[in-house]
This record gives sequence, structure tokens and C-alpha cells, in this order.
Amino acid sequence: MQSEISNESSASDVPGSKRHECVSIVFLQMGGPSDLSQVRPFLKALFSDPMIIQLPVVLKPIQPFLASLIATIRTKGTKEMYTQIGGGSPILEITSKLGKNVEAVLRERKHKVNIAVSMRYSSPRADHAVEQIRKNKSSKIILFPLYPHYSEATTGSSIEDIEKHLSTEEKAKTIIVHDWSTAPFYVDWWVSKIAEKARTLASTELKKTHILFSAHGLPIKYVKNGDPYREKVELATKTIIKELESRGINLSYTLSFQSKVGPVEWLKPYTDEVIENLAVEGMETILVVPLGFVSDHVETLFEIDHLYRELAESVGIKRFERIPVPNADASFAKGLADYIEELMRDA
Repeated sequence: MQSEISNESSASDVPGSKRHECVSIVFLQMGGPSDLSQVRPFLKALFSDPMIIQLPVVLKPIQPFLASLIATIRTKGTKEMYTQIGGGSPILEITSKLGKNVEAVLRERKHKVNIAVSMRYSSPRADHAVEQIRKNKSSKIILFPLYPHYSEATTGSSIEDIEKHLSTEEKAKTIIVHDWSTAPFYVDWWVSKIAEKARTLASTELKKTHILFSAHGLPIKYVKNGDPYREKVELATKTIIKELESRGINLSYTLSFQSKVGPVEWLKPYTDEVIENLAVEGMETILVVPLGFVSDHVETLFEIDHLYRELAESVGIKRFERIPVPNADASFAKGLADYIEELMRDA
């Protein structure tokens, strides 16, 4: 299994995986404002996280004040983005549905499981998920971040957040999935969807078609300080391309990064700049792969579908296709359930 998994107990502390044992599976996600009134609280919670906004030591005491100030400044523009996608983020609804689908698959296989959702910056939060775990009297807990590619800013922050609410005894029976960016079911999702789209193109179109992997960005200083995110994203990209080539699909590709915030330098190349360069190079079709996004959110529904599409059209790109993210797709849920079942069996 190509993932990074840790179990905070010894083998003698955790019983073998038996179908009659109750296993609580917690999906960890960033979250998002459910409606426009929640935009500012969401932004404040986001910018208050020291793992997201890493300030110098001397400024850390005033981070809550700065977070409130930044949230106030950014609220109007952020509300406009969410208005464009229906007035709020669909991430909770999608994640909850994915959880129900995974739960249904595992229960059909006679596993006694319950799935909870823990959002990092909006409801339901980690304390709510832990309440559910205790109510279920779980013999095992699986923390499963819905960030496939590990970063301290996302996976690390969400794990640290929920662990604050777990007792020592609960931590002893907890399995943590840190990274699943090259898990076969995840890779296959992108490969199959890219291949499906590529096969709709004529051979003459393929010559001017480019795959653009657009992953969420990260300040470059995080990587310089040891965050493995870029390495994880690059490996997943190469794995997907290799599998596409094994299926006879040979297209040029670029990995880029989106969602830059603030004046600091972020991982490059930036997605908008790559789109402009591809037009200059004579590319006519761009297949955008929102790598790392499991659920639709403002980054896919607004940033890619609106901003980048408009940019592509303005610079002469004739066809701009976004590969769909998994959301709560039944086949993806089955692959995720298979993966979790293996975790339960190996624990």
C-alpha cells in the first residue's frame, strides 16, 4: 500500500480487525462557509491557524488580531466569489455524502463502522467528531484526511486539531493516514477521467492538447523549511502520466499551483501564468486536472471554472476542459472503502 500510515499504539494495545468491532472513521477536511454570513468567521479561523499563517515569533502573540483584520479586509471579495458558486461552499454536503457512501459499502461487507466529519475551519468541528467517536464506543479510530498530498499546513493541522480532543486512551487506538497521493484508486480516478476526455479528441486536436495539473499552492518558505508537499504532488503527477502512457495516451503536461494569497512567494509556476504561456506556444486545448481536490469548492467552481476559463478564452485557447473531481462518486467511494478496509485488516 503506497501511503504513510501511523498507529499510535503497540500491536498488543489494538485488537486485530474483527468485523464485530466498532470502527470510527473520521474524514478530515478544510471546510468552508455554508452561507455568506459564515464567510468572515471562516476566514478568521483560517488565518488564526499558526500552521497556515506562519508568523515570526515576535508576532505570534498578535496573530488573533491580525487574523481578524485580514478576515475583515478579505470578506467582501470572498463573498463575491461564493455568490458566484451559489452562496456558499458545497464541501460539507459533498463530504457527508461521500462518508455515507463509504459507510454503506463497508457495512454491506458486515463491518461495524461509523463515519464522522471533522472540518478544520467551519462546522462540524473536531470536538463534534470526537463526541460521535465516544458515543459509538469505538474500539478503533481511523483519521483519514481528505487531503491526498501531505502538507503540515493541511493534513498536519487537521490531525493536530482533532488530537487535542482525544484522550490518551483514544490516541492509543488511533490509526492515522498521512498521505495517500499515490494510492491506486486515487491515481486511477484521474487516469480514467483524463483518458475518457482525451479519447473524445480527434488526432489532430491531440497534437495541440496539454494536460495542466493545477494543485493548491503553498508558500515557498514552507517547502524550504521541510514541508514535503511539492514532492508529494510531483510524484503523484508522474505516477498519473506514467499510467496514461501505459494506456497509449501521450500528451505534454505541466504541474502548476493556484490559489496564491498575499505578497509572499508561493510555489511556482502559477496556473494563470502557465495558461498564458501555453497559448503563446500554440496549444489549443487544455485539460485541467485539479490535483489534490477531492471535493468541489471555491477553488474548482470559481477559480478554475470561472477565472481560469475566462483567462484561457481571452488568450486564444479554443477548448478548456476541467476534469471532474471525485466528490461522492460511487466508484470513488468504493475505492476509498477498499483502501480503508485494508487499513482495518492490517492494523
